[in-house]
Amino acid sequence: MGRRYKNPPIVEALCEFEFISSQPWDLTIPGLIYEKVKDEFPDKRQQIGKGFNLSLQKKVLSIKWNLLHPAFSFIREPTPPRIQFHKRDKRALIQVAPDLLVVNQLKPYMTWAKFKPMILDSLQKYRDVANPKEFKRVGLRYINKINIKAEIIELSDYFDFYPYIPKNLPQLHISFLS
Repeated sequence: MGRRYKNPPIVEALCEFEFISSQPWDLTIPGLIYEKVKDEFPDKRQQIGKGFNLSLQKKVLSIKWNLLHPAFSFIREPTPPRIQFHKRDKRALIQVAPDLLVVNQLKPYMTWAKFKPMILDSLQKYRDVANPKEFKRVGLRYINKINIKAEIIELSDYFDFYPYIPKNLPQLHISFLS
């Protein structure tokens, strides 16, 4: 068993599956998945798609915004909405969209031994209904939030991995994302 923290830093763990579909997306798929998960994830919500894509081609960075909102209806390629199925205690959810399944565990994080079966069960139910051809991408992320009360710290006193800031720049940190 790993180390137990008095105040664990994990605020969210998620496993995201992107698929290559074997058939066109059918709008009934989220409802069919809900029928399979509703006992454990009864609260359903729709999340409006928002996001952006960055791409670098020939040393030119381009940003493409995707906002699915009536005020932004001029956007040509909106991100499709996601359907979310939440547990009653709001500590875990499943998100479904075309060729996408995301399984989230919110704070407090259980353990990998408990999170993994939830991922595998959700994946099997998604595959049974949506019948994707194969995986396009699989991602596992842990999002940590660490609050340190001191005004000035040495990151090396707290972390083994942190952003390097050259010595000729101020060594003051407000926050960082790595």
